[in-house]
Amino acid sequence: MTGVGAWEGFAWVNEPVRSEINALGRVRWDTKPVSDFWRHTGGVVGADDGDAFLVGCEGDFKVTMQLHCEFQSPFDQCGLMVRVDERNWLKAGIELDGGPWFSVVETREHSDWSKQAISTWNVEFTIWREGDT
Repeated sequence: MTGVGAWEGFAWVNEPVRSEINALGRVRWDTKPVSDFWRHTGGVVGADDGDAFLVGCEGDFKVTMQLHCEFQSPFDQCGLMVRVDERNWLKAGIELDGGPWFSVVETREHSDWSKQAISTWNVEFTIWREGDT
């Protein structure tokens, strides 16, 4: 599904400063400064104040996303999030850390971050859940 209707049922976790969905269904938003999703790790206190546009789902799912990101500050990021609650979630996408990185954070009470340098700000990737995964 494309267009504005593709976002029916979605709601914000921590509303951004500004957001819009254009006629093609492309979402754009401006985040609050110094906001993120992160749990306790390496002595760093967690945060649960990032902006996320989420929809509930149960059972198996598959989501494919095309990203084009425009970043302003180090560690700005954009991507997909699968969230059970503030202590159990996964986020994957592009992050600015001196250049573009594909970044994944898996959280089960504590966050574990992995990243891979990439050569573009435009990516397409898929996250899916099957069975007990």
